[in-house]
Amino acid sequence: DLSDLNTGTFTITLAGTDDLDFGEASQSTTVTVTGDDDVSLDLDSSRVTRGEDVTFRIRGSNAGDFHVVTIESDEFRSQTQSSTANNSIFRNVGDVVSKGSRLTNGGYAYAVVEIDDDTGVGIGQIDTTNLDDSSVDVNLYAQNSTAPTGSAIDGAAISSRLEDDPSLTVEQGDVEINQPGNTYVVGSEVDLNGTASEGIDDVAFYVRRQGDYQLVDLDGRSDNGITQTSLNVDADNTFEKEDLVLSAGDGDGNDLLSQPGTYRFGVIDTADVGGTGSIDSDVNVSTFNTGTSSQKSLRVTDTELDANIQTIGGQVSTDDRVVNVTGTALGSQTVAFIFIDERGNVHYTDLSVDDDNTFEEEDLNVGSDLVEGQVSAHAMTAGRDDQFGEGLSTSGSDAYSRLQSLASNLDSDSLTGSQARARLLDQTTEAVASDDRMVTQQFRLADSRTTIGSVYPDGMEASGVNP
Repeated sequence: DLSDLNTGTFTITLAGTDDLDFGEASQSTTVTVTGDDDVSLDLDSSRVTRGEDVTFRIRGSNAGDFHVVTIESDEFRSQTQSSTANNSIFRNVGDVVSKGSRLTNGGYAYAVVEIDDDTGVGIGQIDTTNLDDSSVDVNLYAQNSTAPTGSAIDGAAISSRLEDDPSLTVEQGDVEINQPGNTYVVGSEVDLNGTASEGIDDVAFYVRRQGDYQLVDLDGRSDNGITQTSLNVDADNTFEKEDLVLSAGDGDGNDLLSQPGTYRFGVIDTADVGGTGSIDSDVNVSTFNTGTSSQKSLRVTDTELDANIQTIGGQVSTDDRVVNVTGTALGSQTVAFIFIDERGNVHYTDLSVDDDNTFEEEDLNVGSDLVEGQVSAHAMTAGRDDQFGEGLSTSGSDAYSRLQSLASNLDSDSLTGSQARARLLDQTTEAVASDDRMVTQQFRLADSRTTIGSVYPDGMEASGVNP
């Protein structure tokens, strides 16, 4: 009974036992077991999410024979996708001896598979990343005694007899944005994260107000010549980038997010927009919506600053020269404090803003060079363009180091307090089209003293102030 044997040639030997094991007492013959006419291609899965790999097996053929397996171009994810994408539809694994794509006869991707001598089965694999989300026919053609190459593949795949064509249902995956939420403050840092279906390797982000979707640069810094256009999807089907400034970066999408307004903020599988390394800078609405994508409403608001400088009765002691400051800065990671006395002495310091957009500092030094008398305290943040005024011409690598340089120049220019304040405002909040934020408070720098407000009879408290 040969029904359980694989295809191939087998040797049958008849021999005696005991003393009948020599000479003509042993005879052998060979039997070739061939496949019947019903050569088949079996898929490990008949329904998958696009991006998953599917293993197939060719059964019922002869060991050592070669079969061509094809998927036609109208089953491709995009009719204009690159040859690299077409060539990757079949994987070079198992019994695949060659793979690729051809543009002739309507175009198709192919794999040449050899039937294994030991198992009588030919194994290959399909990468569904670049296939359409539809029912895809996988075509198996009749055997060849040698592996076809070049134009001979056309004859083996098109002119040869079609043996089997099982259907593979490819379903579109899902991708979602969890953060940011539905609001974003220009210049603020946010975490960008979400989930993607198995089979999605990379995702890109776009924003739209009117017209096409515009690509968002994920580098988080502007005008530095570096762009990051996609995020990798981890093995747990999540993606994330922390502390990202969406309004920074060099993409047209970043430019949109640098101004207040309401936008559509979306994520899409990079395979739908050119592929990782060649991602499209803008995508029309139809292409975006038909790809593996999702989008949400994002309201962008302007920067804000609220600061409180705490003194004792409006005074600060010359012995301590410190104040407590608290506040909220939306859209900035740094808050600058500039203190100016009536004789034009200037002191600069700055604080970092916490992740919850608040800042707090006990005993913030107001400067040792300020003289007694009235002092103006200016809490400041840069505008949406991350520049003070029209872009200070003083030296420094960023907006706050240039502001510090301006404060140093004001301190050394022999100005009165009024002149120093006027020049500070002229180059920051009162510059043409400036959107800098400033909160100003006044206090008096004075010697420490204790005052008695009232004296009461025994058993009653005295009241006073001790700055």
